[in-house]
Amino acid sequence: MNPAGSGRRDAASGDADADRDAGGGEAAAGDGTIRESEAALGSAPAAAQGVEEVRTAGLPGWRVAALECRGARHVFTGRVGGRGNVAMSGGRDRAAAREVRAAWCAFLGVRPEDLVVPGLVHGAEVAVVGESERGRGALGPSDVVAGVDALVTTTPGLPLAMPVADCAAVVLHAAEPAALAVVHAGWRGLAAGVLAATLHALAELGADPAGVHAAVSPAAGPAGYEVGPEVAALAPAAALRPGSGDRSFLDVASWARLALLGLGLVPASVHVVGLDTTADPRLFSHRRDGPGAGRHAAFAVLAPREGDQQASR
Repeated sequence: MNPAGSGRRDAASGDADADRDAGGGEAAAGDGTIRESEAALGSAPAAAQGVEEVRTAGLPGWRVAALECRGARHVFTGRVGGRGNVAMSGGRDRAAAREVRAAWCAFLGVRPEDLVVPGLVHGAEVAVVGESERGRGALGPSDVVAGVDALVTTTPGLPLAMPVADCAAVVLHAAEPAALAVVHAGWRGLAAGVLAATLHALAELGADPAGVHAAVSPAAGPAGYEVGPEVAALAPAAALRPGSGDRSFLDVASWARLALLGLGLVPASVHVVGLDTTADPRLFSHRRDGPGAGRHAAFAVLAPREGDQQASR
């Protein structure tokens, strides 16, 4: 576990590519232009039971009711056509990304300038963040919390961001003591043990894994995420299905769910949105759209408890 800010500075973008090679599979060619029309949204698949679709500024998002009830305000964001990108690196439109971030922050009741954003490296480093990190990466990629793939906080009202495209974003919430985490869980991070490292950080704060609830974002799945045998060898068999030749289709969200169960979470406490980024036009996909693809995100904030709210009045 890294103290915030001690990570490597080689990933200051805050939104590392989601599936570099994926075991030899090349990303789809293209300049990142979104070709799907908004009419395609009418036939988009439904999310899993217990997952609520929400909207702000005309953009779709999803949240898990069970985590909202426990005090983890959160949303997994989506897109409409080319709108919805939250990333500010890679030549993307920063002004548009700030507008999208601001819209979702207003939805959660937080200030966009307070966001804490990580610089992702597809590893297993975790940063515990608090007031001193408020606003890191909020206005641009130059001051993200670099070199980490998970953020943990016990600070109510401190909003965390996790930009992804094909990788899963996992929100973890512990009620006693109150703690929140957001995790970047692609196949590299899952193989490296990023979920175990994050749960270890929560345990050091006093959280029992059996009492942790999790929400797993839309992620690349069996509709279009084919990987080579060297990647498939790292994944649980239940997250794979046969592909062409010696290749396999990987369900990243299923891998994340299985990993969480293996780490002690209760099945009823692990909630998967159940949408495949490679197939759903409401979501960005690095694999489908190429390196210029935008990023959607998990935004999450630990809601103040009633006692905390009364004390601050």
